[in-house]
Amino acid sequence: MTDSLVKNFLTVRDLWVSYPSRAGQDCFTAVKGVGFDIPQRRTMGLVGESGSGKSSTALAVMRLIRASAGSISLGGVELTSLTGRALRAQRPKFQMIFQDPASSLNPRQRAVDILTEPMHLCGLGQKSQRIEMARELLAQVGLSSSSLMLFPHQFSGGQRQRLVIARALATRPELVVADEPVSALDAAVQAQILNLLGSLRDNFGLTVLFISHDLGVVQHACHEVGVMYRGLLIERAPTEKLFSAPAHPYTWALLSASVTDWGLREALKTIFGSGLENGVAADPDQKEKAARKKSLTPNFETTQPVSSTRSITKSIKWAISGCLKESGGQILNPRLSEDGSEGCNFLQCPLAEEKCRTQEPVLTEFEPGHLSRCRLAAEIRRQGQAVLELASSPAFGQMTAAA
Repeated sequence: MTDSLVKNFLTVRDLWVSYPSRAGQDCFTAVKGVGFDIPQRRTMGLVGESGSGKSSTALAVMRLIRASAGSISLGGVELTSLTGRALRAQRPKFQMIFQDPASSLNPRQRAVDILTEPMHLCGLGQKSQRIEMARELLAQVGLSSSSLMLFPHQFSGGQRQRLVIARALATRPELVVADEPVSALDAAVQAQILNLLGSLRDNFGLTVLFISHDLGVVQHACHEVGVMYRGLLIERAPTEKLFSAPAHPYTWALLSASVTDWGLREALKTIFGSGLENGVAADPDQKEKAARKKSLTPNFETTQPVSSTRSITKSIKWAISGCLKESGGQILNPRLSEDGSEGCNFLQCPLAEEKCRTQEPVLTEFEPGHLSRCRLAAEIRRQGQAVLELASSPAFGQMTAAA
């Protein structure tokens, strides 16, 4: 692997983003100390539920909102300290693909004006040259040159998103921030746009920060994934590692709610379809577990080796239901403080211990390239790997067929 490939092009360190309150009270902090690196020509995904701070992180990287604290370095240039002309001079290097193509395009401009305006603002070429560059951009995103004179409402949803991508490439950027670029599209068009983004990344040598709540999309499009929750980056790993077995209970919760095509899907469906109460009954310490089933903390030390179909059922139920205690559609743990003022901020964690309430976990690299903000990260990942192996085993197939 060459030095140009592994060199970090975007570096974010200890990023904080706060929004002032209208009533003049305390600010709302949307991003809390987030940090990550993206090498050149690589794609990193940020996932999490609504309100987790993904889009605020993207807007801060784009300098569309001002970071409260922290560092954002693009190709060795510190963006947070730039203002006025100095910032404008850097603008062509980083562009954004917005979530809703319809609202991000000027309805009174034709496609040719939408594409040539960024070139004009950045001083790229003469007018005739810019029009020819616009034709080339349309061809690169799969649109015909006859589309130049069309207005945004004359395009389909997928075509509008292609037009937005072409506009983002108009200034020949090195970094593209894609904020939910396929969330408003149907599945077939999503696949086309994702394949287009991948080919453009390779052809143009782009570095991409990909924001999404869809784990299936992120698994397909990204080399590395960061998981955000309540403003914090709680897990970060190469895509294959994170999807093979996460190391944070919240990531397990996200995966259980997704419909991605991976081996654990059938295991999760079997567990939640048959009810978690069966998992309690299968444990040898049934009375003790039943007495505290509302908080349901798994005992990893007593998990037995798998030697039969019955033990497979037990191990899968306890390894996953221990990380995901579902009650009324929510994951609950009443032992954590409700306001999250102390300790871990994952209020619904079923694995929480007393230390989790009083000691805030730190994002730690417990394996090469795999970071987690959980004290039990290594054990959670070990259990997850065991479950994944079970889910792909012939014995598990026989168990699910007989269920």
